[in-house]
Amino acid sequence: MENIILAEPELKEYYKKFFVCLKVNCDDDNGVSFCGTYKVGDTPAYIFINPKNETVIYQDAGLFEKATMMRLAKIGRDFGALMVEMFGKFESEKKLSDDFFADYVRFLEYRQERSLKMKVIRRYFEERTPAQIANKVGWSFLKEMCNSTDDKYFELLLNNLRLFIEKLGVSEVKEYAVKIFQLDKEKAILADDDILFRKALDLYMRVVSATEPELSEKNKKLIENGFKTEYYLRVKDWPQYARYGSQCIGDLYGNNPRLLYEHALNFVFHVSEPTYLEIAESWAAQSILLSPHYENTAVYAMLLQKTNENEKALKMAEKALSLSKEEGVFDKFKMGELYELLKSLVNRKKSEDQEHLMPKKVKK
Repeated sequence: MENIILAEPELKEYYKKFFVCLKVNCDDDNGVSFCGTYKVGDTPAYIFINPKNETVIYQDAGLFEKATMMRLAKIGRDFGALMVEMFGKFESEKKLSDDFFADYVRFLEYRQERSLKMKVIRRYFEERTPAQIANKVGWSFLKEMCNSTDDKYFELLLNNLRLFIEKLGVSEVKEYAVKIFQLDKEKAILADDDILFRKALDLYMRVVSATEPELSEKNKKLIENGFKTEYYLRVKDWPQYARYGSQCIGDLYGNNPRLLYEHALNFVFHVSEPTYLEIAESWAAQSILLSPHYENTAVYAMLLQKTNENEKALKMAEKALSLSKEEGVFDKFKMGELYELLKSLVNRKKSEDQEHLMPKKVKK
């Protein structure tokens, strides 16, 4: 930067004429103190300080071209005058460069002139084709304007996904899409808005398909059902939670014993469909296989009891009680009571079976 942009004669002469320029190394002792005082994060950084009262006139950071460095210098001399000059140019000239828009928006942001900043960005989009927007400046503006999957700027991204991916990279586009989807998902959860959630998810899955073309349809469905499971769990729509959770929890969390038994526990308390309960049993069993302890064993016992597998449930309840004592944990799922209930039910069933097998007496 110093040897290229700042070495240009016009720029170098301007800075020497109007400023006392000091170079600070942020890594030495004085530099660390200086950067701490002025909250320097990214480098290279430029700080214009009023020598009379040592207040900061303007502060910025980045690798800038000549035009921007000249505008920074003009800010250092008279910020207000530069903004009047840029506003006049904005109002009178039809074709303005990307670097003009980028600088003007950044300066307006610094001065907290949000209304005018939004007007400038809207004009940028109005005057450019998608191909002209798919660059660093256009991308920063798109992220500034788009706060939902349900607005025209996200639609602009969707309609030109391949173009943005080609120009900006897969990870950049996907990371942004994830952020917007997560925002809409949280809005939908707060409002219990199923329509907003499904629309946001559908648009996000379009981004997934474009950014991960190698992903199989099965794995796409798994991702989709995972988000649906999370959403319906948080809004406590138990039938929908059971419907989608039963299709993905085992695959998504097959190596996570805690999440497996926590979802299985939700099925204990909120699901009654036998088919779903049997699937939840497999999660509890897998959780025990990975890391046996009181809680997942107790959950398995309760699921078995709900599906009337009383003999197996009795063994699991007994095991859970034993683990409770070994681990020194409170029997919060009341396995003691369940054990006695199951023991009574199993014994009664055995008695009934024996009576059924005994020969009946024939009356003479």
